[in-house]
Amino acid sequence: MSEYHIAIVAEGPTDIVVIQNLVMKSFQDKRFVFHKLSPTDEELSSGRKAEGFGWGSVYKVCHDLITKMKLLEEANALIDLLIIHVDGDVAFKRYSEAHIRTILTDLPCGNKEWSVMENCDALQTVVAGWLCGISVPRVLCIPYICTETWVAALIFPEFNQGDFEKMEEIALYRKMIEKTRSKKEKLRRLIQERNGRFKKNTRVYASLLAQITLESWQGVCEKLEQAERFDRDLKAGIRE
Repeated sequence: MSEYHIAIVAEGPTDIVVIQNLVMKSFQDKRFVFHKLSPTDEELSSGRKAEGFGWGSVYKVCHDLITKMKLLEEANALIDLLIIHVDGDVAFKRYSEAHIRTILTDLPCGNKEWSVMENCDALQTVVAGWLCGISVPRVLCIPYICTETWVAALIFPEFNQGDFEKMEEIALYRKMIEKTRSKKEKLRRLIQERNGRFKKNTRVYASLLAQITLESWQGVCEKLEQAERFDRDLKAGIRE
């Protein structure tokens, strides 16, 4: 079986975990080699990144992607597909919030009165602009309003999934935390809050995402628009 090489740029460690597992579950007949351009394996191991994790880091890495892709080519790692991840709430951010100095004025690009699809269409256009000069086939992964929207739908199927895309990130985190306060739910304790700060447990993410089924992911795709879009784009990008 030939290997399929996928490069990933994502906001943070748990996003990498989610993307890898969704790809592997969706294409169980294929063998994948994942090249983590950001966060890198070293950053994942240490849990630290010099400029910090988040969408600002994705922006900066995208502007240096040509160099990173050339280094992969020199190492004989030809990339079949590039996956770029940012959360959907980036549509409402400003570059200054991520300490980015730029003449760009395309953020914020969203509107609270718009539909999920309209906001994500606008954000896709912005992110595509970060990738000028990159010719490798690519798929944009934009969970709305964040990756945990999909994770909660997968791990807590008892929740009303139709509400997830309407929830703000912090509200969703706290809903997940409240659900796992009891001892019997500790194995699903993905996020904890201490002194107003949220900490994600990458090991728990990896353990739970490894257990999801293709059927459960397809069920999420039927309910959440951006999950369905990512699934569709992946299938178009990963050809036979």
